[in-house]
Formats: sequence, structure tokens, C-alpha cells
Amino acid sequence: NGTSSLPSAPSASFTVTAAVAPSAVTAVTTKTTANSITVNWTAPTNTGNSALTGYVVTATAGNTTTSCGTVAGTATSCTISGLSASTVYVVSVSAVNAAGTSAAATASATTAAAPVAKNPFTSGVHGVAYVGRTVTLTISGGNFYGQPAITSNNPGTRVGVKSDTGTALTLVVTTSASAHTGWHTFTITFANGKVARANYDVK
Repeated sequence: NGTSSLPSAPSASFTVTAAVAPSAVTAVTTKTTANSITVNWTAPTNTGNSALTGYVVTATAGNTTTSCGTVAGTATSCTISGLSASTVYVVSVSAVNAAGTSAAATASATTAAAPVAKNPFTSGVHGVAYVGRTVTLTISGGNFYGQPAITSNNPGTRVGVKSDTGTALTLVVTTSASAHTGWHTFTITFANGKVARANYDVK
């Protein structure tokens, strides 16, 4: 009897490509406010044979560096907050995968100037409140700045800001049944530290 041999099975070859750090991001742009920078970028064209796990995004001025914190690998923007106004920052964006971190792509950004505080209104007579009631008083004719802190020299009065349009300040005034009648004064402290006073009559 003759012997026959079976043909050997073809061998398979596999190529394993090791993961490497991704290429750098591109098209870094910025948009600033007085205390923040919003950073946008285009993801790396080469992810290094490994999925992106995140980005490192920072803004540096002098010896101070502030980051976006944790940024997902799918993100293409983030906002860095808590910055100083009118300051030049170097913004840096690096992509991260399991193998490492890309070279940084950078851009320069200058934060906006802080808002200029407007002058408070002229002090004067501005309204009437009534014992045991809540009323709204509107002070107009001035330039206001943000939501000011307001107190009254009448211990029976509570006062808060209902709205501030920039030219009219509407207050909610609650006067207790034990409040003193007669003329009293609101002391209004603005965000820029300036103080104005408005008189009101409690009946």
C-alpha cells in the first residue's frame, strides 16, 4: 500500500501595530471674556492606533497655569475659567491616548478688560413704603452697575433687588408692622465700591 501525505495548511501571518502617541491637534482658536477663554480645536488626524482618551488644555500667564480640568477624548472645545482680565495667555492643547500625549498646539489669547463700573444715580427722594406691606419701588434716571447690595436704616424693613435694567433699579421693600414710620434711607453699595443713598417714606 502506498502512503500519501496531506498538504500542509497555509500559515497565517499577523501584523501587530503598536500604539503610539497621537499627532498634534490643529486649528486652535480662542474666544475670551474678562475672566475666561473658550478654546476650540480640530482633533488629530492620526490617533496613534489607539482611541483618544482626553485632552490637556491649559492657559499660562507668567508662572500661573490654569486648565480646563478633565476633557473627554470626543471633545473639541472647553472653557478655562478663573483668569485675570486684560492678560495675555499662552493656550496649549495636547491630545492623549493610552500610549502617551501629543506635542502641544499653542495659541495666544488676551482676556478682555474688566467691565467699567458705571456711576450710581444721584441720591434723592425715591418712594413710599407702608407698614405691614410689601411694595416695589423703582429708582430711575441713573446708570446702575450689576446687582448692588442694599440696606435700610429702618430695622423693620427688608429690601432686595427685583430687577436692574441699567437705567432703572426696582426694589422689593417689605415693611413689618413694627417698622418706624417717617423718612428713612436705603444705602446702596454698587459692585465698584461706590455708595449712594435713596430716601423713602414709611407711612
